[in-house]
Amino acid sequence: MKLKKILFVVAVFIFQILSAQSDQAANPLLDKIDNYFALNRENIHLSLNKSTFLTNETIWFKGYVIEKKSGLLFPKTANSIVHLLDASGTILQSKLCYTERGVFGGSIALDAKIKSGNYYLRVFTNYMNNFSEDESSTYKIKIYNPAEQNFAESTTCDLSSLSVKTMPESGVFLNGISNVVGVHIADCRGVTTKIENGRVLNQAGQEITNFSINSQGFGRFEILETKLETYKIMFDAGGKSYEQKLPQPVATGLVLSANNYSFATKTYLSIKTNSTSAKQYANKNGSLLILNNGKTSLVPIKFTTEQETKIVLDNSTFFEGSNVVFLLDENNNKFAERNIFIAPIKKYVDLKILKENSSKVSFKGSSDMKLANLSLSILPFSTKCIDNHNNVLNEFYIKKSFGSALKNPQYYFENLSADKKYELDIELFFKKSTYKFEDITAVAPSEKFAFDIGLNFTGTANIDARNHKDHTVRMSAVFAGIDIKNKLNDKNEFAFDNVFAQDSLKIYFELFDKDNNRKTLKMVTQPVNANRKFMKPLVGFSQNCPTVVSQNAIAMTFPKIDDAINLKEIEIKNKADKLKNELKFGNAMSKGYKITDDMCKLYFDIYSFLQANGFYITREMGQVLITPVGGGLGIGATQGSPQILVDGMLELEQNNLDIYPFCDIDEIYINRRGMGGGPGSENGVISIYLKKYTDRKPDNSTMKSEAFVVKNGFTVIKPFKNPAYTSISAPEFLQFGTIGWFAEAETDKDGDFQFVMPALNQKTFKVLIEGIDAEGHMISTVQDIKIQ
Repeated sequence: MKLKKILFVVAVFIFQILSAQSDQAANPLLDKIDNYFALNRENIHLSLNKSTFLTNETIWFKGYVIEKKSGLLFPKTANSIVHLLDASGTILQSKLCYTERGVFGGSIALDAKIKSGNYYLRVFTNYMNNFSEDESSTYKIKIYNPAEQNFAESTTCDLSSLSVKTMPESGVFLNGISNVVGVHIADCRGVTTKIENGRVLNQAGQEITNFSINSQGFGRFEILETKLETYKIMFDAGGKSYEQKLPQPVATGLVLSANNYSFATKTYLSIKTNSTSAKQYANKNGSLLILNNGKTSLVPIKFTTEQETKIVLDNSTFFEGSNVVFLLDENNNKFAERNIFIAPIKKYVDLKILKENSSKVSFKGSSDMKLANLSLSILPFSTKCIDNHNNVLNEFYIKKSFGSALKNPQYYFENLSADKKYELDIELFFKKSTYKFEDITAVAPSEKFAFDIGLNFTGTANIDARNHKDHTVRMSAVFAGIDIKNKLNDKNEFAFDNVFAQDSLKIYFELFDKDNNRKTLKMVTQPVNANRKFMKPLVGFSQNCPTVVSQNAIAMTFPKIDDAINLKEIEIKNKADKLKNELKFGNAMSKGYKITDDMCKLYFDIYSFLQANGFYITREMGQVLITPVGGGLGIGATQGSPQILVDGMLELEQNNLDIYPFCDIDEIYINRRGMGGGPGSENGVISIYLKKYTDRKPDNSTMKSEAFVVKNGFTVIKPFKNPAYTSISAPEFLQFGTIGWFAEAETDKDGDFQFVMPALNQKTFKVLIEGIDAEGHMISTVQDIKIQ
């Protein structure tokens, strides 16, 4: 189904009615746009546990992958890559992350020798290389090396790097009409200064109007009767005068003006032109093309002899989030473009303390986000490690549509009042659509780069055999759930695709003849897609702004971490308990669950457990059917049932699972993609291990090949570990420390969830919450929590 709308009814606000032409329905422009956005475009946001790190810490992250047109979590993405780069764009670390149901997690342990400075996290997929636009996401973070002498950067504006930008509304500064012009004043880092005496001067040096800028560094003014002459702005800051020329007005053209902040449900548009242009375009057809990441609305119009035509559109004409409106002539040539933001539905998460003691605090979360994936970072109340710039709303609603992010998205999104809508509208003057009109109406991108699903292995068997195709190579890793066979081709080559293998996993390759006799195998093999590169340079992030330090700055101090010390407040379980609760099987990229004594009390049977972990359970006429929520993820998946293994043996009857008491189960692994499971696993694999079998070890004694160790495989997901801070009450910890990170919080069908955090003697702290629900609603909020 094409995501586009043709709108023929345009509400008019006490002005003339525009003539809608029915032939606009066949406008070939819409088909061109459909073709341009035909390929799935993945967009990724990284939620971080904080924005400032020490070299003896670990960066923890959770990724959310959406398909751009739908705005929903994208279940088809499997391989996501995260790079840590320095300011010059050099890759310091690379992580291949297993992505399931549109989410992934991971961590990057920092090198103790890294120097203090700005660094960047970039996340992408190989498929993003197909597009001329940069669909990757990049985040600036600060890393401090405690061994160096560091000073806090000043938060005051650096007047020596002050930048002044002006932008006419819709990008057109037209002679003979009133023009609205935006102005942005900030230093190299985006820090602003108070300016209330801005003046606009004509060519004769006469002041014709004035302006001020807001806390975000933006302002606007209007030149009522623009002439073909040079204008400039002047203002004073820090005892010095600054001036900036405006663009030269043009003699002919059209200006598209908008107001979507005065009324809650309506947007007022105005097409303005001068007398010369009005005669030129009178009685000709045109249109307003509304674009939102591949979705379109088309509003046909007819130009008249009037110099200003006003239109009122219901906000339902637009799309939630970012809209780019192109004003076009009858031949689809662009006159002007205007950015309009329609605020998304605001979602909430409420946290309530259920239980607390000296070591931990239990929370219940309630939300209007159903079946949502969330991440929660718990930081001390006085933290300096929250950067409002790295925000899921900013990433998906602004940056991915307008090319650059808002400097302070929390300022707008926490309470988007009418006044803030007005301020946001000014800031959008300075943003350009990620998708240039000239591009989306030209040649559509083609699929030149693969959509990676797991790792692809190729190899050559060094054997002398006449009948190559009678020989079979077996690829196996017992506890990783990998057991695949494939024939040799006539060049002694073999291939295994879509293998989910973790980094450093040992994989065995065995050779069998036509009679299934095991033969000695010497071979050369490697994963061919384990180290993907992103083809676009790091642009716009690595500009070297001067470091600004206060005149009387004091050297920064950081919390001390001792890896040999485990604080009692953090150490909740003893070593024996940890060993007892460790997973033993591992099953590749499956998600594993250890059925502890506490967990076995939560579920009546295996069906209730599966229902709570992403499966529908349907009972009818004594039969039980298990199907994955949202459908299967594997290659060729249907809305069928997953393959179920009990202690490695295939269980054909799903209604027989209730013969296994839940407390007799030791481990459960859910492999939603079914990779490595062989035929019948397209809809996933559920592996159940009973307690009496968990001490089994793989038997490799009969194998006649050496183990192949996977390099650059999927990163091993590690549980969050709090650094062993030597003090949790010192000011350094309260400013830079970490209390907890919860990357796997999921709300149920009622929007509820629970989590437990270490207390660390903190009575007040901040909780950074981000996430996306099943309908594509997003949240990013910081909550202050106080323990009574």
